Amino acid sequence: MIILYGGFVDLSANKGDAVHALELTSNLRKLGNRVIVVAHASEPRTDPDFFNTGAYGDRTRLLSRLLFFVPSFLRACRWVLCLAPACDVLYMRDYLFCTFGAVAKALYSRKIIWEVNGIAGLERAQGPHPLNFLALPLINLLERLAGKSADRIAPVSKGVMDVLLARGCPRSRVVLLENGVNVEMFAGGDFEARVIENEKKRFGIPASVPIIGYVGAIRPWQGLDVLVLAAREVKRRGIDVRFLVVGGGEGLSAVKDEAEAEGVADIFVFTGSVEYERVPLMLALSDVCVAPFTGGRAASPMKVYEYMASGIPMVASRIPGLEFIEEKGLGRLVDPGDSAMLADSLVDLLGNRGNTEEMAVRAREDVVRNHSWLSVARKAEALCVETAAGSRSARRLAYARRPAFQTLSSRQGLIS
Repeated sequence: MIILYGGFVDLSANKGDAVHALELTSNLRKLGNRVIVVAHASEPRTDPDFFNTGAYGDRTRLLSRLLFFVPSFLRACRWVLCLAPACDVLYMRDYLFCTFGAVAKALYSRKIIWEVNGIAGLERAQGPHPLNFLALPLINLLERLAGKSADRIAPVSKGVMDVLLARGCPRSRVVLLENGVNVEMFAGGDFEARVIENEKKRFGIPASVPIIGYVGAIRPWQGLDVLVLAAREVKRRGIDVRFLVVGGGEGLSAVKDEAEAEGVADIFVFTGSVEYERVPLMLALSDVCVAPFTGGRAASPMKVYEYMASGIPMVASRIPGLEFIEEKGLGRLVDPGDSAMLADSLVDLLGNRGNTEEMAVRAREDVVRNHSWLSVARKAEALCVETAAGSRSARRLAYARRPAFQTLSSRQGLIS
């Protein structure tokens, strides 16, 4: 089938949303589907089925960001409306693209799937911003409209699903479609001891010192402030350990400042953003990994699946959607915001290598079985087929034969 996949995501960025988009679309193609991607890219792409809306995310000033976003918004709208008639289903990964999809739905009877990776209004409210009083009501309104216009709603975690259901989204239209991981890339144990030792040396970490690792964006809801307080407690106990924080984000400088203020800057190593291909090596350095999400977090725990695939024991916050970690014995869960409990669990895992090895093996087996990107793509494909049932019609073919559309799509070869 032909799937129109759209979202405001920079496919060239070293971020989780780009990884998710690229992995899902490539695996849908492996299953024999034609996937037309409408997104933005800060670097050239050779994919003939990619329609670039134009990049804007690297702009830091609000006015500059807005000026670049408006034409990107208009191009996205144009591509969706022009390409929708030739596609069987519209797979939109954010509420703004659902707005374009709603218009295409009215004009061409296309069905819409809205993939919900997080509740944008809740996430924005966690960070102070002078324009929140204007932006938050608008975002909340658009998210509600997206929920009404979508034929199927695909939250990527149980936490997100619970919020959507609480907001009145019909249960019959909500289908949980959890995130995945590249189980071949995050195989764990594929690095020679010499490579690990050299990498630790590069970061100034003695070979014998254990590492507690965090990989991901550094934003308010990730709970890195709690990790700093836990590190202070671990250091107070006289345990020699390093905290390796891999990733960038608007909260990086604040976390560094807090580590300095709490007297633990000497046991923290901040790498900043790294290329996605280097993330498996960063994880291989770690003896224990951590995901200290804040309370009320409703999002996709992609880093958790990467930890599991790498075969590394982990400690995560007890938030909706991560209950399986404790139920299946794949790691430890702690109360969000409880730095003492987090410190206790980290120290305990570091001191019980035998138990943690068994835990890591179970985690690897579970994620390979249930959360590979190919398995996620199969579920997404089934959802697309079920959603699009009955919408493929002669009207689509009639529109596709119009000279104007053939001119637009000739280089992509959408119509055979």
